[in-house]
Amino acid sequence: SVLGPTKDSPPPEEVYLGLRNIWFTTKPEDLNITFEPESQVPYAVVMDIGIDGDTVTIVSSIIGDGSMYTSTGGGVIGGIEHENVRKASINFVTIAGKFIDKMELAAEFPFPSGNNIKFYLITPSGVYTTEEVDADMLASGNHELSSLFLAGNDVITELRITTGQ
Repeated sequence: SVLGPTKDSPPPEEVYLGLRNIWFTTKPEDLNITFEPESQVPYAVVMDIGIDGDTVTIVSSIIGDGSMYTSTGGGVIGGIEHENVRKASINFVTIAGKFIDKMELAAEFPFPSGNNIKFYLITPSGVYTTEEVDADMLASGNHELSSLFLAGNDVITELRITTGQ
């Protein structure tokens, strides 16, 4: 479904923060899946994309959830209902697992500055993160996290195809 404000909606920033922050406290059982308690295998990924002071957040889970939220309000949820989004989301989370060794445990989940990108991997043993990385560097394919970025970008593409945006 495409999200948008209604007359009685809370402010867009509040809705956005609520949707984004849910993922940092989501447990495997919330998704009806089982993981070893101390596993470092991700079951969800959050990719924050800074765009001139605003943020677009892509979230994906290992069961195929794929959503996009924008700090200015709006976004797309319910991607799990579409096979193309499910496949891209599962792929994004699977690829993310290859990068856990390059990440550190996070106690806070700040947004990237400028036009940078930041990744968060949600695992049973905690949320892991990267330093923020320049979007152009990631898109060039020349950064160690480029394949992770490109997998996240595939989720965006499939969400757009599904919604016609």
